[in-house]
Amino acid sequence: MGKAFMADGGGFRVENAFYSELAPQIENLIKSRSPANYKLPIPKYYAGFNNDSDDYVTLEDLRPQGFKMADKFKGLNLAETTLILEQLGRFHAFTYFLIKNEGEKIFEKYSLLKQLKFMSEEKLPEMMLMMELTTKYTEEIVTKANPEQGARLSAKLATIKPAETFSQTMLSTDTVLFPVLIHGDIWLNNALFKYDP
Repeated sequence: MGKAFMADGGGFRVENAFYSELAPQIENLIKSRSPANYKLPIPKYYAGFNNDSDDYVTLEDLRPQGFKMADKFKGLNLAETTLILEQLGRFHAFTYFLIKNEGEKIFEKYSLLKQLKFMSEEKLPEMMLMMELTTKYTEEIVTKANPEQGARLSAKLATIKPAETFSQTMLSTDTVLFPVLIHGDIWLNNALFKYDP
C-alpha cells in the first residue's frame, strides 16, 4: 500500500515542485521584505525529473561541509529536536506569509505547485489507514523491546489519536488553523546536523 501511495501521490513530483519553484519563491519574497536575507535550511537543488517511468531529485551533498545524520539507534536529543522544530517553525511562518501574500492562486500560477495540493477528502481514508497502521506497528515494536515504555506510549497515543487529529487538521486549514505548507516527512534521514565540540 505504501509503495502504491508514493507512486500515486507522486512524491518526487512534489519534491521537484518544492525545490524548483516554491523554495525560490519563498526566498525571493523574504529578500524583498527583509534585510536579513534568510535562506531556507535546504540543500542546493540541481535537477529533477518525473514521468510515469522515471522519478528523481538531485540535491547537493552536504557531507563535505560537515553535515551528517543523527545516530538512528539513539534517536534525537533535546538540542537536535529543538533545532528541527525551530527550522520547521520558520518554514511554516514563511509559507504562511507566501500564501497570504499571493493567495492560493500560487497553486495554479506555478505548474508543478499543483502537485503540492494533493491532500483532499478523497485521499483522507487512505492517509488515515496509513497513520493507523504506522501507529499500531510502532506500538508493537516498542512494546516488544520494552513493555513498560510500550505501555506508556500506548496510553499517550490513546489520548492523541493521531489519525483522527491528522484528518481534522488537514480539513481545518485556513478555516480554524493557519494555512501553511508542511514538510510531511520528518524523520532522521531527512535531517542533517553539523556538530560543534
